Amino acid sequence: MKSFIKIVLVFILIAICISCYVILPYCYNESWKVGLCILVGSIILAGVFIIILWQERFQVLRTQLLKEYKYLFHDATPAWVIGLLIASFISGLILLAFGGLGYNNSEINPSSFDIVSLYVGCILGVVAIRAFYMKLHPIYDELKLIREITIDLKGASKEDVVWFSFPGLNLCEYRIQTHQNKLGLSDFNEYKNALNEKINNGEYEFHGICFDKDNIDKLFDKYGEINKNGTASTLSDDAVKTCKETAKQFIDSIESAKTNNKKSSLYKMLPENPVEAFVIIGDIVYTIQAWGLPVFKNGNFEDPFKGSIANTKLVKLIAYRQHDGELAKTIIERTKTIVAA
Repeated sequence: MKSFIKIVLVFILIAICISCYVILPYCYNESWKVGLCILVGSIILAGVFIIILWQERFQVLRTQLLKEYKYLFHDATPAWVIGLLIASFISGLILLAFGGLGYNNSEINPSSFDIVSLYVGCILGVVAIRAFYMKLHPIYDELKLIREITIDLKGASKEDVVWFSFPGLNLCEYRIQTHQNKLGLSDFNEYKNALNEKINNGEYEFHGICFDKDNIDKLFDKYGEINKNGTASTLSDDAVKTCKETAKQFIDSIESAKTNNKKSSLYKMLPENPVEAFVIIGDIVYTIQAWGLPVFKNGNFEDPFKGSIANTKLVKLIAYRQHDGELAKTIIERTKTIVAA
C-alpha cells in the first residue's frame, strides 16, 4: 500500500508541476484564469483517479501500474541518466550558440519551454529505447545474466512470485570458478545471497525446478570431465566439487523453507525429460536456452559434442528478458501441468 500511495503522490506532483508551468506564461493577462482551471481540473482528475484505483475491482489495474512505476523509476534509472546527459549537452550547445555568441533575436532564441521540452524528449526517448532493447535484445554474456537476475531479485516485492527452472540453480558457477574471475565470483556471491534470501524469507513465494542430488552429481562430474581439456585439471576438479555443493545447498534451502512456507515448493525434474529453462520474478520473464550441457542417454550423461570444439566446451547460454505478465502466467500454468504429470 505504501508503494501505491507513492505512485499517487508522484501523479499528483506531476499534474501540479505541469499545470503550474502552463499557468506561468498567462499570469500577466486574463488568460491566467484558464491556467487556474487547468490546475484545479488536474487536481480533481487526480482525486477521481485515486478513488477509482482504491476500489477492489480495479486490483489488476493497480498492480499493473505498480509494475510500470517500478520499471520507470527502478529498472530504467540508467536511461534517465543518459537522457539527462544528452539533454544537458544539447542545451548547453544551444544556449552557448544563441546567448554566448551574441544572437539576441527573440524570435529564434530558445525559451524555457524549448529547453524543458528538450529534456523531456531526450529522457522519454532513451527510456523508450531501453524498453525496446530489454524486450528484444538477447543476453549472451553469462555474467550479465546473473547480474540482471540479481537486480530483479533484489527489486522484487513480496507479491512477486519467483520461479527458477534449471538443472542446477547455481547458474554460471562452473565457468566463474574455472576462470578464477574475481569480479565474476563477487557477482555470483551476490546472486547466491539474493536467491537464498528469497528462498529462506517466509514472506516470499518461491518455486524451484532442478535435478535431484544424485543427478546433479552425475551432471557436474560429466561436465567437468568434458571441460578438463580446456581448463587446468585441478581447477576443473575444484570447480566441480564447489558447484555440486552449491547446487545441493539450494535444494536443502528450499526443502527447509517449505516447512515454514507452504506456498513454496521444489520439483525434481527428470534428466530424460527436463523442463525448459526459465526464471520468473513477478512479471519479469527470462527464457533461457543452454547449448552444451551433457546429454542424458541410456541412464548416463554423455558428451554432447561430436568432434573437436576450439578453445572451450563450456555451455553457451542465450537468454531473453521481458516484462510480460501474461507470458509469466502462461509459463507457470504450463509448468504446473508438466511437473504434476
